[in-house]
Amino acid sequence: MHSATGYYLRVTGSTSVSLLVEGIAQACSEPKELHTGWNWIGAPCDVIETATALASIDGHYQRVLSLDKTYDPALPMFSTLKNLIPGEGYLIYITDPVTLIYPDGVTNTDEVQNVVESACRNVPSTPFSTLVYGYLYVNSELAQEGTLVEFVTPRGEVAGCSLIAAGMLPLTQIYGADGENIGGFLADDQILVRVNGIVISQQLEFTWQDDKTPHELSINTTMHKINLPLITH
Repeated sequence: MHSATGYYLRVTGSTSVSLLVEGIAQACSEPKELHTGWNWIGAPCDVIETATALASIDGHYQRVLSLDKTYDPALPMFSTLKNLIPGEGYLIYITDPVTLIYPDGVTNTDEVQNVVESACRNVPSTPFSTLVYGYLYVNSELAQEGTLVEFVTPRGEVAGCSLIAAGMLPLTQIYGADGENIGGFLADDQILVRVNGIVISQQLEFTWQDDKTPHELSINTTMHKINLPLITH
């Protein structure tokens, strides 16, 4: 195992485990040689805002993925990976060979977003995913803050989940199946969208692929409110 490199480790069983890695300590600013395409990288030694942490390769990368968050420099308003955090690994797409050097002494203590929303905590992440983002309209108005949006396979498995924030659906990973034990989408599956527990009729214009590419959505659905009288005696 090499310093500055991130690794994707699948753990068996149903309980958490602790991993102790021994080796020779490396400087946090140790240069990291990255090749064109997807690279796994380790995190800096401090919590650093994502764009600041990757300033040395600005213009040479397209996208950064954690297990459940995404940063896209072309879509900052929709990005959810606000910080790079020690102990995590990240998948980054490089457009041409480049050297990454994390800055020293730039700690971000204002906001650490390392908590998966409780509503989506049970969605299993896998190495396979596509990305969606955009806007959700309910009765021709932007969906309310906190509206739950789920992405459901034809087999009824929830394989992607997010909450509406500031009227937007943030960049959301929709996961593919990983073997027989972890459900998810298969190639060319239709993606069903469920809003606050109700499957909407609008179909997406694309099927699921493991492309790790953002797809913009504009969903307009109609939901009727039903008022039932309360009778007491």
